[in-house]
Amino acid sequence: MPAYRVGDARLYMKNNTQYGSMWGTVWAKNSSMLPAGAQSSASEFQVNDDGYLVWVGAGNTWKDGITKTLWGTSTNIDGKTYNWGRPIQYADETGNVLHQMGTAVPDFGYAFNANFRFKGVSVFALFDGQSGGNIYNATRQWAARDDGSDDTDQYGKTDATKKPTVYYRDMYHVNASNDWYVEDGSYMKLRELAVKYDLANLVDLRGAGISALKLGIVGRNLFTWTDYRGFDPEVGINSGQAGGSINARVDSYSYPNYRTFSFTLDLDF
Repeated sequence: MPAYRVGDARLYMKNNTQYGSMWGTVWAKNSSMLPAGAQSSASEFQVNDDGYLVWVGAGNTWKDGITKTLWGTSTNIDGKTYNWGRPIQYADETGNVLHQMGTAVPDFGYAFNANFRFKGVSVFALFDGQSGGNIYNATRQWAARDDGSDDTDQYGKTDATKKPTVYYRDMYHVNASNDWYVEDGSYMKLRELAVKYDLANLVDLRGAGISALKLGIVGRNLFTWTDYRGFDPEVGINSGQAGGSINARVDSYSYPNYRTFSFTLDLDF
């Protein structure tokens, strides 16, 4: 399995897998992902509000961490230690802990535009975007190292849903790739909006040899609609490996696209 290390996520080329796939640690999401030796104790595990399987112990729920003072406790099942309420790294039956987490390849991209004209006013709008595909938010991961990620902010949460910083340090995972930071890369942008007015609609300029005199303003990258938590979903680190270029869709302190405004003057003779 030849591998490419690109930014803070790993791309692997492997038979029968999609090109551009992201690989790393996957956290267990159901009891079927527990080791065989822990299957008999599956009733002691529950899926928390983040969608991850955690050990809670007999008679407890994942909401009891503070009320029953369970955070910081642990158990040993079949020689493996499980910390209360904390995520569990999935390993398959062979012991492999490297799994596909997502893909940089979108389902499809699109673009459409609209034109509107009324007397001397013309409006042009261009929208584009993509549906599907993932982004690895390494910026968010780096912030978790020093408890600076917004994930660690527990303000407004109930005691049942609050988690200690150690939970998010597990997710930091010593900056190793893991699926906590794989996010939906879908977005739509108002890429361009141009509004122009033809002054020749008010004043006859044909005597000066001018058939149209348009003043306008053009805005680019004006609005973005996305569930991505970073600044801009249009991110990626290109790596020219093996004679090719790989877009890893890794957000590693990437600066967002500029929002720009330009004034225009169009003369038609």
